[in-house]
Amino acid sequence: MDRRWALVQGTLADGEGFFLEDGGILVRGGDIEAVGPSEEIRRRCEEDGTEVISVGGRPVFPGFLNAHHHLYSSLTAGIAPRGAVTDFISNLELLWWHLDGVHDEESVYWSALWGLAQGIRAGVTAVIDHHASQSFVRGSLAMEARAFRDAGVRGVLCFETSDRGPGTVEDQLEENIDFFRSVASSDDLRGVMGLHASLTLGEESLRRVARRRPPSMPVHVHCGEDRSDRERCRDWGYLGPVDRLARFGLLDQSSLLVHCLHLDEAEYPLLEELGCWVLANPESNAKNGVGRLDQHRLSRWVLGTDGMTGNMLASLRSAFLLGDPGGDALGLLGEAFFVRGHELARQFFPGVGRLVPGAPADLAVVDYSPVTPLTRENLMGHLVFGAQGAEAFITAVRGKILWREGRFTVFDEKELRRGAREAATRLWRRFEERAPGGYRSSL
Repeated sequence: MDRRWALVQGTLADGEGFFLEDGGILVRGGDIEAVGPSEEIRRRCEEDGTEVISVGGRPVFPGFLNAHHHLYSSLTAGIAPRGAVTDFISNLELLWWHLDGVHDEESVYWSALWGLAQGIRAGVTAVIDHHASQSFVRGSLAMEARAFRDAGVRGVLCFETSDRGPGTVEDQLEENIDFFRSVASSDDLRGVMGLHASLTLGEESLRRVARRRPPSMPVHVHCGEDRSDRERCRDWGYLGPVDRLARFGLLDQSSLLVHCLHLDEAEYPLLEELGCWVLANPESNAKNGVGRLDQHRLSRWVLGTDGMTGNMLASLRSAFLLGDPGGDALGLLGEAFFVRGHELARQFFPGVGRLVPGAPADLAVVDYSPVTPLTRENLMGHLVFGAQGAEAFITAVRGKILWREGRFTVFDEKELRRGAREAATRLWRRFEERAPGGYRSSL
């Protein structure tokens, strides 16, 4: 029999207009059975002794989406580049490309599991991840998928295809395509075509991607994060990275383009014409000093974290503080976070992002009890200035509670920390022992 439980005394909001103070949600199995005033939901539960969880006025949302993550970086807090970083490319070469060259099966799994745990404790129920482990290509996405299943989180996975070694482009393409096909019938996992960026993919490699990619397989690629990406494309005779990808037939309305900071003027209307998703990562942009998204010129942007954090409410606050303060900044951010975030999530997982009967019970109860009035109109102000990146009180995916009142329910946190610490120790040792520079792009 499907498990039945309920939340009551919550402020229910989907960020798209639905708002119910002192509301309740009844869950059966993996779906929402009923939504209504708390007392009405309580009465329905009394009939058969259904468990009732009071959330004490905390806000209840559909589970949060992290639209762009790098879970392979989750065990790197405190790690230092293997040399002096002087620009964007040297940061890639001396830190991130060096790191992904020393990942193995164990570290890929524990990086993913540890990173997902940080998201769970912050109400994240779905993650679009961009993976790289150049010395462990074949089978790496299956290892990541194992972590997603163990954590209970929905995931969209890909391998970051590029011309830098030691793995071949063909192996990376096969890994992407095989995984995409293997999860085609899954409710909780999806695959997309992962590409690093134009600056690490030569002409022949992009031709190979264009030939091999199944037409229904979306592309997930860094695009114009730094000026070097745009300039490399111009060296090849294109306006910029969007123009180059489009000419190879790789872009459509399901494509996921990350950053889009340094584009040619003509590429902005091209993006609008193609209808691509733009995945904005303000904290990462600030950390790397690469610029700020021109959000007023793009209509289909959503928020990710780019590996900086698993906490989407913290990223939401950063997006406001680092964004354009003019006009209705909170309103624009709310549309990106809720309206378009839910739309993107439903591209992969139909029905999510709604607090209605029949929708999947993917829920985030924020551990924030406001003392000032919380209304439909000031919801975003509360999230940015009140919640301030608060953890979740409850996180649930498909009706299964993963995090409740400060504790994981899907794994033992002590064992999680032990496994992650041991894997990190071995990963860091390989990082320090291997000479830097072995995996630079030859383009």
